[in-house]
Amino acid sequence: MDVSSLYTSISHEKGIEASKRLLEKSGRSSNSTQLCLDLLRLVLYENFFLYGDTYYVQCQGTAIGSNVAPAYANAYMDSFEETFVYTDDRFKQYVDCYLRYIDDIFLIWTGPTDILQAFHQTLNSVYPELHFTMQYDPARISFLDTLVQRDDQGHLSTDIFSKPTDCNSLLHYSSSHPKATRNSLPRSQFTRVARIVSDRDVLPTRLDSMSEKFRERNYPQRLLDQEKSRVLQPQSPSLRPTNKDRVPFVHTFHPLMPKIETAIRKHWPLLARAYPNIPSFTKPPLMCNRRATNIKDKLVRADIGSTRPSGSQSVLTPRRQGTFPCLSCASCSNIIKSDSVTSQNG
Repeated sequence: MDVSSLYTSISHEKGIEASKRLLEKSGRSSNSTQLCLDLLRLVLYENFFLYGDTYYVQCQGTAIGSNVAPAYANAYMDSFEETFVYTDDRFKQYVDCYLRYIDDIFLIWTGPTDILQAFHQTLNSVYPELHFTMQYDPARISFLDTLVQRDDQGHLSTDIFSKPTDCNSLLHYSSSHPKATRNSLPRSQFTRVARIVSDRDVLPTRLDSMSEKFRERNYPQRLLDQEKSRVLQPQSPSLRPTNKDRVPFVHTFHPLMPKIETAIRKHWPLLARAYPNIPSFTKPPLMCNRRATNIKDKLVRADIGSTRPSGSQSVLTPRRQGTFPCLSCASCSNIIKSDSVTSQNG
């Protein structure tokens, strides 16, 4: 199952109530819970944006990309499941496994198909703004990047899954990214394939397919062979050293930054010897890269700019019905005091 447009379908009142319920269950103090709820109301009710010459406020749901959106959506779905899913007699009788990742739901149904469809219709009838889509199959079903298959004996196996519309969007090896970032991608993707593919006899074939995708993006064959062999050889888990005691040096990535980093590491012992009483100087800083401006940032604009002829006055439009009513209505006129607001923010 999938919840259609979950982020923009959550009622503010229901979402805040669900968040309050989860915060109280976590054992937080009343003051801490109230502070979190006040901040959440600020994020939800004061989320306005400019489109053209008109300000809008989002009256339902949370903005996609907001830091609070995933946790907020999870809190809402948790409350929904506790109230309407787990208490359903059909769920208790026929659902053998129920897993959810934000708005994507995977379940194993052991009952008749018509009762499954009735269960699905019941979920869609709870709230008019919440809509569940459903796909089911007795032998195989895809969930995110995993294909779950059932054999004649009822045993389940998993395999890697790619959508028919999938295109090779892996980072190109010549891209202006830190070398460590580019070299780490094959290992992370090969490890993902190894975790998903349950049949060890099929695993080498799936790794070769992933390797071919990297070859199309100009990754060196030596690097790919090295990371493939690492994944295929069972190794005992090792604890990675932590870097909590190192000062982070955050900078915007540039192709010349490795030379600057080399210079910093080379001369860092001067600080360590000059200031032995400062713990932060005992080890060199942890180099962290911030993404630089790319072509997309220069070509794509969130603000389309003013649509009025130069020198014209601002026109306040009446309040519109729908998810994003206009802020320039009479009840919200205190937000837009003059045309200068538009000129400053546009």
